[in-house]
Amino acid sequence: MKGGIREIAPSGVMSVKSVLSILDHYHQAVVISNLEGCVVYYNRAAAHMDDMKREDVLGRKVTELYRVDEGVSPTMKSLKSGQPELNLACYYRTHLGRMVNSICNVFPIFDENRHMGAVCFMWEYQNVRDYTEMASQSARMVNLQNISPRVVKEKSLCFENGTRYTFDSIIGEDSLFKKTVASARLASRSPSSTILAGETGTGKELFAQAIHNNGPRHKEPFVAINCAAIPEHLLEGILFGTSKGAFTGAVDKAGIFEQANGGTLLLDEVNSMAIGLQAKLLRTLQERCVRRVGSLRELPIDLKIISTVNEDLNRACEQGFFRKDLMYRLGAVYLEIPPLRKRPLDVGLLTHHFIHRLNRTLGMNVAGVSQKVMAMFESSSWPGNVRELEHTIEGAMNMMHGDVIIDTHHLVGVRWHDDGAFTEPGVLEAVEEDQLSVIPPTFQAEALDWSEVKRVQESDAIRDALEKTRGNAAKAATILGISPQLIHYRIKKYGICRKAFKEKAG
Repeated sequence: MKGGIREIAPSGVMSVKSVLSILDHYHQAVVISNLEGCVVYYNRAAAHMDDMKREDVLGRKVTELYRVDEGVSPTMKSLKSGQPELNLACYYRTHLGRMVNSICNVFPIFDENRHMGAVCFMWEYQNVRDYTEMASQSARMVNLQNISPRVVKEKSLCFENGTRYTFDSIIGEDSLFKKTVASARLASRSPSSTILAGETGTGKELFAQAIHNNGPRHKEPFVAINCAAIPEHLLEGILFGTSKGAFTGAVDKAGIFEQANGGTLLLDEVNSMAIGLQAKLLRTLQERCVRRVGSLRELPIDLKIISTVNEDLNRACEQGFFRKDLMYRLGAVYLEIPPLRKRPLDVGLLTHHFIHRLNRTLGMNVAGVSQKVMAMFESSSWPGNVRELEHTIEGAMNMMHGDVIIDTHHLVGVRWHDDGAFTEPGVLEAVEEDQLSVIPPTFQAEALDWSEVKRVQESDAIRDALEKTRGNAAKAATILGISPQLIHYRIKKYGICRKAFKEKAG
């Protein structure tokens, strides 16, 4: 294989394949070039550092890859001189625009005195500083030595199918969580529809993308739509497409079902879909055909349906807000993603991961969190789940000025006080016995769970807003800061009669 890896591999007892398998897991970027300066080997760390795919790099010249001339490239210098180029500080910008500052060492490769190529080892300077700071600050930070080193890798990628995540992007060692991940892997091999249930911020879309990328349809498109964010009269056309003449201004346009044909369609928050639209969705799934709005023609479709729900679907069915037959059709596989409060052992793991990732995004070198902050994190119930933890860490890092350890005074947000203490939403402060009468009876019932308290609070807030707007749902939605689609869904869910507020105002 001319110019290939076989020509420049050192001879010996150990095979080329075994050496390269080791380098593929090496923490430094490794780039091997032939005598002409063309890349013949490129390990995972290099692909991660350069924001490139290995298949797009192999065979290209290093001067083209790093956009330098031959007189500047350390690899080309070594190839011309036959001498190593050591401890060079190099900086360049990746094709995504990210600036990389690296330490570079290049060594020539010889085979029985014949110059065959060069191997370049690069370590991003940010990572060098991270490791140095972590070592010097070890007495002040949480011991994260037991955390798997795989979390140091960047988990976000961009694939041509419209996704960014795989199962390698999912972080967690909790036994219940790992069981859910294992079940999701099994579900990815099947064309059966899947429901992902979980609270907001648990990572439902991450799971959906991972299922798609692990299945036989991974080369096909992944299309997602949030059913709660789009009004009902628009959602139908977006889902099923439109036919020219169906209504004023209508044109022939493919819907989401047609766009996702052959791949995977994610129906995010499908529980918020209007009952009338649920009936049409059910028919589409049963017949495996889609009919555009205003058309009589049916088009066959073949795709995997993944749905997400953020509430108890059985309860929604009992209350008449969701069709049971649709629930059975969508939920051939039903996976429940546990909230962060049920996987406390993963808090440290996720904290380490987010700090490392945000270091790269924000150009910082934060090494960890203090013992007190970690204790607070582990004792918090995290109502916003993993998303809230990530945003808390990001907010804290934005409050740092040269510090390398996140401490209590760096924490910002409505749940965190200046002294580092935090307030759990919905937890009532201690009151004297003679003050108990001012507490609504709802909160005095010991058997009432948090989900029911939340339902009561939501219902009361919507009623108050409707009273202020004399039953105008759109204005009430503006007051509450939610979409008109969502408030209409909640009004139906809680059985609120808008007419009563209009009559009361009159």
